[in-house]
Amino acid sequence: MNEILHLAAELKKRDANSNLPQEVFDSLLVNFRSFTKLLNASDIQIVEGASYNMLAFIHFSMIQGINKNDLLNISNNQIEEILPAFKLEKANIAKNLLKSLYWALTLGKNPLTLSNDNALELSKIAENYLQVEDKSLANTAREVIKICKN
Repeated sequence: MNEILHLAAELKKRDANSNLPQEVFDSLLVNFRSFTKLLNASDIQIVEGASYNMLAFIHFSMIQGINKNDLLNISNNQIEEILPAFKLEKANIAKNLLKSLYWALTLGKNPLTLSNDNALELSKIAENYLQVEDKSLANTAREVIKICKN
């Protein structure tokens, strides 16, 4: 699925007038919620793959000329499916999920609003990544903490 999104993105970059990338995006987006459910799998490779695919959908939605779809959102209820994946303590998974959550929290039209408990828990999780060598992960963690504390 990730590869299909990348190919559609490449097509959109080469031919801005093509409707095919939007059609591909819309047809695949019904699977977005399934990836949050896969984050609870006991196999790290499955969790990592699910986190990569969530982020791929989000990146694709940011391509100029792609219309946002209401199916691409992360609800407060889904946070409870996402947060346990951080216990695996894999930097790649944490980076993908923090970036996905940051996007959901800052979405202009319909941002994710966390419950107080989920905001506190996510903030505590993000604090664990402030001192990592990966600057992108540390910066994303810092931004997520700011949002959670407001």
